[in-house]
Amino acid sequence: MRQWHGGLDKSKPRAVANAYSLLKTIRETAFVDDLIPANPCKVKGGGRYRRAKEPGMATLAEVAALRAAMPAHYRCAIDLGVWASLRIGEVIGLQRSDVSLSAVNAEDQRGVIHVRRSVGRTRAGREEKLPKSEAGTRDVPLPPHVIPQVREHLATYSAPGRTGWVFPAAADPRTNVSADVLRESFETARRKIGREDLVFHHLRGIGATLAASAGATVRELQDRLGHATPNMALAYQRVAQDRPRQVAEAPSRMVGTEE
Repeated sequence: MRQWHGGLDKSKPRAVANAYSLLKTIRETAFVDDLIPANPCKVKGGGRYRRAKEPGMATLAEVAALRAAMPAHYRCAIDLGVWASLRIGEVIGLQRSDVSLSAVNAEDQRGVIHVRRSVGRTRAGREEKLPKSEAGTRDVPLPPHVIPQVREHLATYSAPGRTGWVFPAAADPRTNVSADVLRESFETARRKIGREDLVFHHLRGIGATLAASAGATVRELQDRLGHATPNMALAYQRVAQDRPRQVAEAPSRMVGTEE
């Protein structure tokens, strides 16, 4: 087993970790079913990998500028990417019935996004499917400040009816906008604000880090993100916990520059 693991292409750590995890799961099932005497997958950390870099971050001012730089009918996608931490396939897969908004009064507005599907593209074409894992089917509460923006988007740009797409395609509102079209608008917007390093998926991490900074536990982050394991939730918490140190060190760098 160690020889097999050692022979894998270490330039692709994520693929190596996924391959090892899959094999370990298969072997564990065989062991439980008494098909093999023991699970031979005992390489320490074989199913884990370290990201080459931390999740991309942006300030709230940059998030607001990015939103403003988007076409008006796609600005709400930024809101949902950050404040609901949705994947791009989950954003474009939303239908009206997946968005619950209520207002007790002007000060007490509540909203929930019900993540029930993801839309992607395969070699065979467009594919509508369940979220990435069982944990991905989830209900995500919206921060109150986002609700008026979501409400306005539904009233102005979304297709009608309970099954109407929240982000319909311009050419045919009976289907949803493609991820490629949304990404193209995002790439134009990020270029306008000078943050060409950002990708749409970073919005999800930005929202998770903000939630961690606000005190969300690992379990709460895991549920919000729809992760089956706490690994990535821990990563976002580490980023959030590291911010005070970065803020403390920044003045010292400024002093060094002036000297």
